[in-house]
Amino acid sequence: MLDGRIRQVGTPAEIYGKPCERFVASFVGDANVLRCRLETIDGSDAVVALGAARVKVPASALKGLSPSAAVDLFVRPEQLQVSDMTGPCASVGTIAAQVYQGGHVDLYLDSADSVSDRLLVRLPGHEAMLRWPIGALVSISIDRSNVVAFPV
Repeated sequence: MLDGRIRQVGTPAEIYGKPCERFVASFVGDANVLRCRLETIDGSDAVVALGAARVKVPASALKGLSPSAAVDLFVRPEQLQVSDMTGPCASVGTIAAQVYQGGHVDLYLDSADSVSDRLLVRLPGHEAMLRWPIGALVSISIDRSNVVAFPV
């Protein structure tokens, strides 16, 4: 709810995975916001560009925008992966902090493509702390399932 109005009704998984608007995407769970560019809208799908990545998102929130318009891509921490700097990627970042959470590690990355200047990447296990030390420059890729975009 926002301002006394219900913004979205659904199961927790639906609301987390397919938020209908920016407020819901920001309110439920952690979300990274990446500044992208709208490439195309074709029916119910749109394609946004971030670095070398092209990501298909629902077009409903982007109707009426022109190609090249700035949009914000909402990506959950578990939908981001890091790798070494070989090959094309969506973005790059520097590991700024690591937080051990038991079953997973939260990596915080400084990235120019992030609206907040820092991305949260959630990786299973504890090996990520050894593999990706603080200060490491990494490439960032996106698991393209259930990502959404909204106008800036």
